[in-house]
Amino acid sequence: MPSPRLTHTLERALRSLPDDPAAQPVRESFRHAHESLHAPLRVAVAGRVSSGKSTLVNALIGGELLATGINPVTFAVCVLRHAETASLTVRFTGGAALESRPLSDLRLLTARGAGGAAPGGVDHVEIRGPFPYLDAFELVDTPGFGSRYATDTTAAMRALGVTPETLAGATASQLRRSDAVIAVLNTAMAGQDADLLTRFRGADGTAPSLTPVTAIGVLTKVEMLWPGEVGDPSDDVLALGRDHARRIMAEPRTRRLLHDVVPVCSKVSEGAAGLTEEEFADLEILSGAPESRLRARLDDRRGFATRPYDDLPLPPERRGALVARLSQYGVFLASRLVREGADTPGELARALEAASGMEGLRRTLLSHFGERGQLIKLGRIADSARELRARLTPAEDPRVRARIEDALRVVDAWEHDDPAFAELRLLWQWYERRLDIPDADGEELERAAGERGTSVAARLGFPDTSAPPSLAQLERTALERVAHWRRSLMAPGPGLRQVAPVLERRYTALYDRVRQARILLGEDLTGRDLA
Repeated sequence: MPSPRLTHTLERALRSLPDDPAAQPVRESFRHAHESLHAPLRVAVAGRVSSGKSTLVNALIGGELLATGINPVTFAVCVLRHAETASLTVRFTGGAALESRPLSDLRLLTARGAGGAAPGGVDHVEIRGPFPYLDAFELVDTPGFGSRYATDTTAAMRALGVTPETLAGATASQLRRSDAVIAVLNTAMAGQDADLLTRFRGADGTAPSLTPVTAIGVLTKVEMLWPGEVGDPSDDVLALGRDHARRIMAEPRTRRLLHDVVPVCSKVSEGAAGLTEEEFADLEILSGAPESRLRARLDDRRGFATRPYDDLPLPPERRGALVARLSQYGVFLASRLVREGADTPGELARALEAASGMEGLRRTLLSHFGERGQLIKLGRIADSARELRARLTPAEDPRVRARIEDALRVVDAWEHDDPAFAELRLLWQWYERRLDIPDADGEELERAAGERGTSVAARLGFPDTSAPPSLAQLERTALERVAHWRRSLMAPGPGLRQVAPVLERRYTALYDRVRQARILLGEDLTGRDLA
């Protein structure tokens, strides 16, 4: 929830606006801002068609709610929110009345299917349910960008009255309306994927550009990297995924777009959440086959799912169901886990989830977006205020214009009154190359602001090792950085003069935190332990 001070400030700005048509755009913007501050952070999941967006959303919420498949299947925007009671609401284009529907209608409304076409004119579908992970923000699953659609997909789109252009437009609209983005990437096309998102994200100037403040990349379908390269087999697909992620983040253009790229086996996580007793029993049977034989058979997905192999203890249709549930790697991993002692469906599901990388992604999203939600929203509100001021025309009544400008300045003041907001704004400027400072200072700004970890040690630049620095080391380093940036207050460049007071304040706060910890622990503060 926003602080009472922010809410009061915005309400005061609203009341101060004159009763004049010229103030109406500002009044509507402030009302929208007021609603936004009291709503969860809106995080869009976007990428190319068939990139695994819906599978990722299912894995994040721990179920199989959204339709998924090999070909593009999502033809409508889905907004998922946490609620104790499940519900489904359809919002139509053109301001038509809302319509409540049973949750069983979800796939009819959002996906291509043989059971008939969804009603035309659906703007988006709101899904509420017991999704505890979405307590901090809401997820928006988008149709995605792309121009290559299979023939059957194009036919289904015609039946639903949509086109590739309308789906891309819906995705772009949701990106511009969202506070943050999960960019779903493909290992082979990550750079092009990110560039495509960037073009649509800022296409009409109504939203801030994609930056590491507002975007995290997720490498989905990592399970497809199994069993490794020819001549270099590997069963640790997350390690392979991390190698891919490091290569992606090593590209300068990607570092300017994404906070990080996190590899996940989203199909394994999604499948684990819906694992049935019957499927667990089949995995127990399959685990009786020698692992080398199972590996060789799984290498041919079609054959594994259709051929009656005499050397595998399960009929092909049941093997095919397991692959559809978990992927080839998921079946291999599940069989290994059963052999190693996972003897109940629940225990196996937990082990698969732990191996999928999804928990690490959830932590990253919560720490990066959840803790910065209000600041990200404030940034968008401040940007909107600047755009509104730029559009005020000289021909308007000077008194009306003055009152409107006074109200807009109230919003601008947030940037100067809130140290955390000022720090975030500098990060935005740095990522967008609007802050003229040396690269080393920009990297220090990232680190001190918590972009590389939110602990005191990480903010002070200490590596993540098994031997953490002492409190005395942390204190000494913080003091050194305070002194450095205090000297930089008179730096010749305007960029450094902007950064210096913000970093001096950040390092002073870190010093105070470490100093308080030392006092609480009763450490000697006379200086003898600093040698």
